[in-house]
This record gives sequence, C-alpha cells and structure tokens, in this order.
Amino acid sequence: MKKTHRSALFLAAGLLAAVLVYAWVVDTDGGDNPFVKGTCTYNNNGTNISFTDTCVNASFLREYFPIDTNTSDSCGSRLVYCPGYNYNANNCSHTYTCGQGRCKESVSCKE
Repeated sequence: MKKTHRSALFLAAGLLAAVLVYAWVVDTDGGDNPFVKGTCTYNNNGTNISFTDTCVNASFLREYFPIDTNTSDSCGSRLVYCPGYNYNANNCSHTYTCGQGRCKESVSCKE
C-alpha cells in the first residue's frame, strides 16, 4: 500500500513540475512600475510572448505587467498618464513626461 501511495505522489509531483515548466510570467521591471522600462514575458504552450513598456506620446505610457491566475499566466496592460505624478515640494516642481518607455521625472527649483 505504501509503495502505491509513493508512486502516486511522485507521479503527481512530476505532473506539477511539467505544468510549471510551461506556465510562467515575468516582468523585467518587477511588475506594474511606470518609472522603469520593462518587458513582460509569458509562456504560451512553449512559445514566449513579450510586451515592452512603450510611450504612446509624451504624456501616456502603455505599461505591461504580469497577470498570474490559477488558470493562466499572461501579461496585462494599463494606460498611465505620466503628468498625473507631477508635484511641488520644497520650492521645486517635479514634472513627469513619457520617454524611453517610462515616466521620466524633471525637477526645476526656485530660490
């Protein structure tokens, strides 16, 4: 009886390992991070599919990020309005525009 149980356990572990080889998703910027250009890649039945964060124009960024669910792994995306991160602090103006696949900060200070 124990031998059959162990065999079933090893078979289940082998099947799980096979599933893990074919189901994964990774993002080089760590996920939903509009301040770092990244590439989200997932595996679809042995084929890698990638999406790279891209500026739509000077204000908007298409940000890709992993979607990891119980049934599938893939990449989702959202549109980020970079000037929405603008702020003022300590007599300095921090403004954001989209460039090189990320929201980039510019700082100008008044004395």
